Amino acid sequence: MPEPDGKELQRHEAPELFDLIDEVTRAINGPNVKHVLVNDEFNASVVQIPQFGMFGWLNNYLVLGLPLMRALSPEEFRAVLAHEFGHLSGKHGGGFQSWIYRARLSWFQILVRVHQERSYASFLFEPFLKWYSPYLNDYSFVLARA
Repeated sequence: MPEPDGKELQRHEAPELFDLIDEVTRAINGPNVKHVLVNDEFNASVVQIPQFGMFGWLNNYLVLGLPLMRALSPEEFRAVLAHEFGHLSGKHGGGFQSWIYRARLSWFQILVRVHQERSYASFLFEPFLKWYSPYLNDYSFVLARA
C-alpha cells in the first residue's frame, strides 16, 4: 500500500502540534502515530500501512490538511484529532473491520498492478485475480461497511 501524500513533520518543526497529538493519544488510550504528514487538502485522516505488504506490524500515519487546521479553533482541532485517533484505538469499528478494509484494498491494488504491468507472468495470475477480487469484494462488503 502506498504511503499517503504530504510533507512529513518532525517534532522539532512543530513541537506544540506533537504535544497536542501526544495529549490526545494518551486521553483516548490510542496507539502511537509514527508519521505526521501535512498536505494542502481540507481534510484529516489516519492511515495504517503494514510493514510488509499485507503482513507485519502497522505504521500509523496522521495526515493533516493545512486548510483544515487553519479553519478550526484549537478546541475543534483537538476534537478532529480525537476522532481520527478513535479510528485507530479499536473503539471505532474494531481491528477486524480495519483488517478487512486493508485486505480488500490490497487485493484490488494487486489486480490493478498485474493488469497494468503486463509482465510475462500476468497470464498466470490475472485470471485468478479477476475471479477472486470480486468474490472477496462481494463476501466482505458488509464487514467492510461496518
